[in-house]
Amino acid sequence: MEKASSILASIFGSRESAATVASIFVYPIKSCRGISVAEACVTSTGLRWDRQWLVVNSNGRAYTQRVEPKLALVEVELPMDAFREDWEPNDISYMVIKAPEMETLKIPLNRVCDVINDISVWEWSGSALDEGNEASEWFTKYLEKPSRLVRFDTASEIRAVDPNYAQGYRTVFSDGFPFLLASQGSLNALNELLEEPLPINRFRANILVDGCDPFSEDLWKEIKINELTFYGVKLCSRCKVPTIDQNNGTAGEEPTRTLMKFRFSLDRIWSAKIPSQQQQAERKLSQLGIRFLFDRSFLLLLMHQSNHPRTSIRDLAKQAVAEDTTHPACPQPNETEAVSSQAVGLPTAADQTASAGLRHIK
Repeated sequence: MEKASSILASIFGSRESAATVASIFVYPIKSCRGISVAEACVTSTGLRWDRQWLVVNSNGRAYTQRVEPKLALVEVELPMDAFREDWEPNDISYMVIKAPEMETLKIPLNRVCDVINDISVWEWSGSALDEGNEASEWFTKYLEKPSRLVRFDTASEIRAVDPNYAQGYRTVFSDGFPFLLASQGSLNALNELLEEPLPINRFRANILVDGCDPFSEDLWKEIKINELTFYGVKLCSRCKVPTIDQNNGTAGEEPTRTLMKFRFSLDRIWSAKIPSQQQQAERKLSQLGIRFLFDRSFLLLLMHQSNHPRTSIRDLAKQAVAEDTTHPACPQPNETEAVSSQAVGLPTAADQTASAGLRHIK
């Protein structure tokens, strides 16, 4: 045990990592601006209201910031009570949508919508609920191309996550998994390497934790938040979205250029236990008294496989950036094509991804 503690200290510092939830973010419309909330209801498909809506083109294909960075400027508001556990919309409940040089758009939350077919996002296709011509005209004018706003039809559609990572789970319009977690420690470590620090909104995580060492979340297997248990199943493959300034919609080279120098690694997978039915029911997630736990023996196993067992991750990152070494097989960011955060098939030596210290949790 003393030897194990020594190894932990040499990698992550002298204290045991125990994180708290610092922020919770919900993104009602995929690729549009998120909402910071103090609490949110956890459902079987993710946080309530998260990625329930999607903007699509004339063929029903999803628009995202990867091809329409202007979506970053679209602000979305929900009623203040919408994130309470017992709240349900009524006839005067609206989602309010705003964008530069556009009139305010109000979408009723409690109306009956027509069904529209042939909607697709990544590998999934199916039907969705059409939010009507007014919303279509608004987004068509804003994006300057035919567009419609649709809502996921939870009553008739199921979008399963990749069974190679988590069997029996589903999501709505997120890229691939119900939740995305990031840590303030990892962001701080990254910002030390950048000329201009970046805010957390570049990574569009649902849950931001603080109080842990940089990138230690890579190794978290079991995550406990209040009475809920989440399981880390996959590192998040990063596309060009983190390079887009969420305040003006313009893209640059960072943080991808820097991340490629020290976060280009094999995508690790962990087996996941299946939560009970009670845990899968809607539960409230709050910021008070939350601690994160990890499997220490699992950490030690991965540390043993490291080529630098006594070198900190932060030091390795600085060394890689100082040497300006980018992995030779590393793809450069593509301006029109995306790298899905949902991996297809079991990873092999070729399944390498650049990760920004983010974790999918379910």
